[in-house]
Amino acid sequence: MPGVWEERGFPGLDGVAWFRKTITVNETDAGKPAVLELDKIDDADETYINGEKVGSMDKWDEPRKYMIPAGVLKAGKNIIAVRVTDTQGGGGIYGDAPLQLTIDKTIVPLSGEWLFRVESVAGTNGTVGPNDFPALLFNGMINPLLPYTIEGAIWYQGEANAGRAYQYRTAFPLMINDWRQHFNQGNFPFLFVQLATFGSADANSNNGSNWAELREAQAMTLTLPNTGMAVTTDIGNPKDIHPKINRMLVNG
Repeated sequence: MPGVWEERGFPGLDGVAWFRKTITVNETDAGKPAVLELDKIDDADETYINGEKVGSMDKWDEPRKYMIPAGVLKAGKNIIAVRVTDTQGGGGIYGDAPLQLTIDKTIVPLSGEWLFRVESVAGTNGTVGPNDFPALLFNGMINPLLPYTIEGAIWYQGEANAGRAYQYRTAFPLMINDWRQHFNQGNFPFLFVQLATFGSADANSNNGSNWAELREAQAMTLTLPNTGMAVTTDIGNPKDIHPKINRMLVNG
């Protein structure tokens, strides 16, 4: 850690999992208040020290900084446990900032190896969200617009399909052609943004990269008429799936 669990051997995992790390606190620092910094957690967390809940948050892009009350830490071994709920996309503890526990003037580094255990997988315990139901999004969001004329479409998506990137070579063009058929306005412009630079940890010529494979599938979709693709691999952020589009636009 840090790093999303899809890049640590659990591709495509959505659900609930636990992280646990044991640290040692000396006699001098035992019992003192402390600050626990875990950077960002996707999507939500409940964090415990020695079985006592010290914080929780359900914002996937907000750094965690929890104040530990006096008396929670004890001399010797202490257990930090983080219960993470991930509904879609990347999951886990991630970001650029170091994971650490600060006790007075003592800093205990927490980056590195953590124990990991899956509690439940979405779809096997009834926790699958409605956005995953077949045809629900089309019927709810696209179908009501079909009576209207449109100028075209702008599309930025692909993360959720990275685990089956090869399939995207077929699925993405099918969707575009399907929309064009339903709107009955010919080959209207369909512009899309290539998946940003992200998800590249441990990816190389030997390990491969499903994100790179997804980008290749997007590029292959340009064979469809009246399509265009914006390439973002040179302006993305390997630690943030959402590059600062507003900044890019301001800078031209």
